Amino acid sequence: MKPELIEINPLGTKAVRVKRLETNCLIASFHFHDLCELVWIEKSYGKRIVGDHIGSFEDHDLVLMGPDLPHIWQSDNNFLAEEKNKVKSTVIYFPSDFLTALTEDKGVLNLMDDMVRRASRGLRFYGKTNREVTRILAKLPQKKALIRLYPSCRLQIF
Repeated sequence: MKPELIEINPLGTKAVRVKRLETNCLIASFHFHDLCELVWIEKSYGKRIVGDHIGSFEDHDLVLMGPDLPHIWQSDNNFLAEEKNKVKSTVIYFPSDFLTALTEDKGVLNLMDDMVRRASRGLRFYGKTNREVTRILAKLPQKKALIRLYPSCRLQIF
């Protein structure tokens, strides 16, 4: 399976794009793009391919991927068969250097660079980190608070 390059078309070089999905299924092409992507599967289960790793995902799956990493999430047929099931997920796209617009703190920037480097093959978050990050992601639709905290960061939620 050959991955397809897709354009995310962010608002600019320092933009963060947040996509909230509530749909019947997760079926997309195997693709990659030039942005980092954080994916939180609030509700669904199925198969996930990230780079050369094939695995399963379920409710509360949280994965960070670096730029140009091919990936796909596909809902399981059993999940799709139940009419009442709706996939709920949040996807955040951001350039790997977006923090440079928010801080000049070398320590923070070095940590971010290290995390993006480690995400070049995909990072799955568990336990306390997963719970803390997903709690924040659940509140993202109230975007005004985020813009007040980081006025120089451009944010698009759809």
